[in-house]
Amino acid sequence: GRPYWVATTMVPWLGADGLPFQFVAISTDITSRHEAEAALQQARQRELDIGEEIQQRLLFGRPPGKLAGLSIASHTEGSLGVAGDFYTFTRLGEHTLEILTGDVMGKGVNAALIAAGIKSTYRQIFVELAATHRDAPLPSPATLMNSIHAQLTGELIRLGVFVTMSL
Repeated sequence: GRPYWVATTMVPWLGADGLPFQFVAISTDITSRHEAEAALQQARQRELDIGEEIQQRLLFGRPPGKLAGLSIASHTEGSLGVAGDFYTFTRLGEHTLEILTGDVMGKGVNAALIAAGIKSTYRQIFVELAATHRDAPLPSPATLMNSIHAQLTGELIRLGVFVTMSL
């Protein structure tokens, strides 16, 4: 009562003259396999859609508004969908801004998740350094990057990836 998918093998029976006079066909219903492949493809697409949403919401910071003497805009457009690109803006005062940018090796949800972890680590380290040195100036970019490097390098090596960052 409905269309179905089959895998078919056809074999000719040859007559004395060497020409086919009939064919034998063996067919196997592969509808369930075809439906499973379609469902898997839909699941992969949902994963990519979710990854893109994660990337847009978690990996790309919004430029701060009303920073004296400065106008900032940002635009991101992935060339191959979900990837490990990220950036964030940290307003340090009325006239001061810090921008962290990075790119995790690879594409896909894995790279995006690693990028989210790196961005989170930056925030954590910034807060910890600022809190432990309350009377000192804010941590320098070198101090922040060295701290991020010390905390993440072992894990990144274990995962077999690298990240390029600038601050």
